[in-house]
Amino acid sequence: MTCKDVSLEKFLNTSRAEFQFLVSRFGFQEIGAEDQYNPYKLNFIRNDLIISIEGIHYGSSAMILIKDKNDRTLSPINLNPNFIPLDKQSAKTLQKTSGQSDEIALAAKLLREHGTELLKGNFAVFEEAYARKQNAWAQYDERRLFGNAIQEAVAAYNQEEWQTVVSLLEPYESNLSKKMAKKLAYARSRPRF
Repeated sequence: MTCKDVSLEKFLNTSRAEFQFLVSRFGFQEIGAEDQYNPYKLNFIRNDLIISIEGIHYGSSAMILIKDKNDRTLSPINLNPNFIPLDKQSAKTLQKTSGQSDEIALAAKLLREHGTELLKGNFAVFEEAYARKQNAWAQYDERRLFGNAIQEAVAAYNQEEWQTVVSLLEPYESNLSKKMAKKLAYARSRPRF
């Protein structure tokens, strides 16, 4: 038996052991790796959900996803109502693992703790978690756009492109620092050509 065979066997055995409750309690069926590119993949499928466990990073990590009928995906950690997506403090929960087997075990534990109602068919759990995830990404995009606008406005200010400064900063006027608000006020006071 090769090293690859041993690690594949360990991955499959760990995944099956940790997620067996999906089959025994919630009516899922196990489907093996359909992806010939990555045999380190196991799916548990029901007519309304797919739970996918995939070995990644050459066996050092795992990616566990919950997919609904609309192809929307969540990680089991997203089901925890106290988890804040994209928050470094919340992400520390995931850093408590030390390898692929631990990640698989943690994901199964999180799914049992926070996803039981979803597994019983209550999709409000999924909807709430998905809305939190989408909201976090929208806030991230807003912060990123704000940061980009500030950088571009500073560059335009240095080039004395007053109209550009105004157009970049006005949408964020209520969120500007005192220094940036002064730059906006100064740019507004300059003649526009």
